[in-house]
Amino acid sequence: MKKTMILAIAFSSIASSYAEAQQWQLQQDKLTADIRFDEQQGRVSYRLNNQKGPILKWSPVGLTLNSHQEKAAGTSQNLHSKLSLQAIKVTDYQDNYQLLHGKQSAIEVKAQRINLTLKNANNVQFNVIFHLQDDGLAFQYLVPEQEKLGTSIEVTAEQSGFALVKAQDAWLQGYQEPGIFGPAYEYNFAKATAGDADEGRSSVGAVLNPLFEYIGWQMLGSDGWAMPALFQIDEQYLLIAEANIDGSYPGTHLNGEPKDLTYTIEFPHPEEGLGLGEANPMTKLPLTTPWRTITTGDLNTVISSTMITDLSDPLDSVFNGEQPTWVKPGAVAWDWWDATTTGDLSKQKSYVDAAAKLNWPYVMVDANWNLWNNGNPEKPIKDLVAYAAKKNINIMLWYNSGGKNNRVTEQPREVLDTAQKRQDEFKKLQQWGIKGIKVDFWQTDKQYIMQQYVDLIRDAAEYELMVNLHGSTMPRGWRRTFPNMMTMEAVRGAEFYQFDPLEGPTANNNVYYAVTRNVVGAMDYTPVVFDAALGDQDISYAHSLALGVVFESALQHFADIADDENSGYQKLFKQFPFVQSFMADIPTAWDETQLLSGHPDSHVVFARRNANNWYIGGISSQEKISTEQVAFEFLNQGKFLATIIEQGEQPNSLVSRTLAITSEDVIEINVQKNGGFVIQITPLN
Repeated sequence: MKKTMILAIAFSSIASSYAEAQQWQLQQDKLTADIRFDEQQGRVSYRLNNQKGPILKWSPVGLTLNSHQEKAAGTSQNLHSKLSLQAIKVTDYQDNYQLLHGKQSAIEVKAQRINLTLKNANNVQFNVIFHLQDDGLAFQYLVPEQEKLGTSIEVTAEQSGFALVKAQDAWLQGYQEPGIFGPAYEYNFAKATAGDADEGRSSVGAVLNPLFEYIGWQMLGSDGWAMPALFQIDEQYLLIAEANIDGSYPGTHLNGEPKDLTYTIEFPHPEEGLGLGEANPMTKLPLTTPWRTITTGDLNTVISSTMITDLSDPLDSVFNGEQPTWVKPGAVAWDWWDATTTGDLSKQKSYVDAAAKLNWPYVMVDANWNLWNNGNPEKPIKDLVAYAAKKNINIMLWYNSGGKNNRVTEQPREVLDTAQKRQDEFKKLQQWGIKGIKVDFWQTDKQYIMQQYVDLIRDAAEYELMVNLHGSTMPRGWRRTFPNMMTMEAVRGAEFYQFDPLEGPTANNNVYYAVTRNVVGAMDYTPVVFDAALGDQDISYAHSLALGVVFESALQHFADIADDENSGYQKLFKQFPFVQSFMADIPTAWDETQLLSGHPDSHVVFARRNANNWYIGGISSQEKISTEQVAFEFLNQGKFLATIIEQGEQPNSLVSRTLAITSEDVIEINVQKNGGFVIQITPLN
C-alpha cells in the first residue's frame, strides 16, 4: 500500500478522536474495513464494505477469559467491553509463498493491518489485529504474558461476530451432534436463509442415534452451523471460516440461533470425543488465536481465494527451510469400495496392477491390515511394498486416531495417540517403505485433538510420510505449514453411496461442496464412481467424471472398482477408452484455478492449470438441459488442442471430440440433467 493511504488513516483517527468513537479505515481496491472504538462503552467493532456499501454491518469482537486463580474463585476477565485504547499501529503487509499442492502454486499477498492494543478495567492487556486484503477481511486476538494472568488462561467465551446486512440466501452445514462417527463434518450442505436457526439438539436423536450406530447412521441433531458458511449479499458472496490453528485453541463453529443476523463463535460441545478433554481453550501465554476469515467478492473471487493459507504459518522448521521433494501428489487406487472392507494381500496386489495400468502412483490399504498373517503384518506388507515398487507404485496404510477419543473398533488403533507411540510406528513404516498414512475417526474439534493433528503431521514429516485425515475436522491452512498434509475428508462423500439405506451425494450437494467445503482446502470426497452415483442419485457419467477436476485433493482417491475387467473402471474403459486416457493424465495439484461460470443452485465450471496444460470440469444440478458457453480467453497466445468428453445419448454414455482452439474461441456445450463435461487442453506447439 502507498504511504499516503496510511497517512489518511492516521488523519481519520485524529479527526474522530474528539467524538465518542474513534474510527479507522483499511482500504484495498474493492474493499474497505471500518474499525471503531466506542469510548463510552469501551467496545471495538468492525464493518466490511464493498464498492456498493456495507456487506457486514457493525460486528462485535472480544473475549472472556480467566486465570487459574480466577477460575477457582468463579471470576473472569471481560475483554469485550469497558476497555481502554492504549495504542494503534497500522502497517502494510506483504508475503510471497509457494504451495506444493492446492488450487494455486505461487501466491502473492498484499494487505493492510491495524493492531489495536487495549486494556480492560483490571489492566489486563490484549490486542485485536485486523487484516484486509483484496478478497477479504480477517481478525485475531493476541493475549501477551502478564503478571495479572499468571502463566496460563482459559478462554470461556469468544464474542467475535459476523453481522449480515440482509437475510438473503445462504448455503450452510449443520455442525454434527456428537456420536460414534462425529462430529466429522458429514452432514449435507443445504440452502437456507441468513438468520435461520440450525436443527438444534434433537431429543429424538438422543434416543435414536445410539441405536443407529451399528450401521453408521448419524442424522439427527446439530450444535450450531459449521464453517465454512456461504452467504449471498446481492450480486456478491461472503464465506466465513477460520485459519491457522496451531494446537493452542480448539476448532470452532457458528452459533445455531443468530440474533439480528449476527453469527457468533462457539467452542466444541463438551460431549465430543466421548467427553474427553476440555471444550474451552486452555493455554499458556502468550496466546495468539486463529484468524476469523471473511472472504468476499463474486463467486470466482471466493472460490479462487487462498486466504486460508495466506494467513497460516509458513513452512514448519521440521522441513529445514526447503519444500520436501518426497511429497508427491497423485491419484490413489483403493479397494475398500469393492466390498466396504479391506482385501487381503492378493487383493492389494491386484490393485497395484490396476494402479500401474492406470498410471496412478498410489494404492491405499484400508483398515485392519494389521491383522494379516495372524497379527504379524510385517512380512506381507513388505512383500506388497516390494511388489509395488517394481511397478513404480507406492503403498499407503490406514490408521485409527484413537485413543480414548473414539470407540470405533477398526485397527490399528492405540498406536498414534502419544508422541512416543507415533514416532515408533512411523519409524517402522519408513523402514517398511510406506509413503503415507490415512488417519481416521477423530470425533471432535477440541483443543487437545487439534494439538494431536499438528503433532501427528509434524512427526509424520520426520519420517517422510504424507498424511490424509479422515473422519476429521475442516481444513484450516495446514497444507502451507506442513506440505505433507495432503488432504482431509470432512465431507459427506461418495462412500455414502455404499451405506444403504442412506443416500449418497446429490448433484446439488456436489455443486454446494465446490463453492463451500472445497474452497477452504483439499477434500477427499473419493470421486468418480459412475454406476453408484447414477443409480443412487441419477447423476450422469459425465457429471461424475468432471468431479475429478471440480474437486481438489492432492491425493485423489478414485474410488470405484479398479481390478475387475467386468465391473468398475475397467469395464467402463472398454466402452470408452478415451476416459482411461483422461483419468491417467489428470493432475491432482494445480498452478492456477478459475471459476468460469456458476451459481450454487445450478452449476459450476472450473478451469485449472497444471504447468502448460488446462483442465476444465463442469457439473450441473439442474433438472433440465442447459447450454454452457465456454470462452478460452484465459489461454495464452498460440494454438491448443482441446479434447472434450461429454454425455452421449444416455446418462450412462460418453462421447469424445477434439478441436483446435485459441484464446479467442468460444464453444457451446449442451449439458444434460445432472450432467457435466470435461475438457483437456494442451499446447499444439
